[in-house]
Amino acid sequence: MLKELPSKSVDLVFADPAYNMQLKKELYRPNNTKVDGVNDDWDKFSSFEDYDNFCISWLKECKRVLKDTGTIWVIDSYHIIFIALGILC
Repeated sequence: MLKELPSKSVDLVFADPAYNMQLKKELYRPNNTKVDGVNDDWDKFSSFEDYDNFCISWLKECKRVLKDTGTIWVIDSYHIIFIALGILC
């Protein structure tokens, strides 16, 4: 759907993408609370590279459609923040 929108036409993007949380073992946050994994099909990627490419693709489209004065909110986990910053900044 994003590809159908004109460039610089959106004031706000709110995204809650897949998190790629297919955990093979226990994972803890810096405050020692346990991270719950996701086992649903919508969150399955064959590799970290595939997930990164997925994120890069939709983030680039969000940046393209976002007005210069627009805002983007991304709800996700720790491991996407650097991808998002690299694309959006």
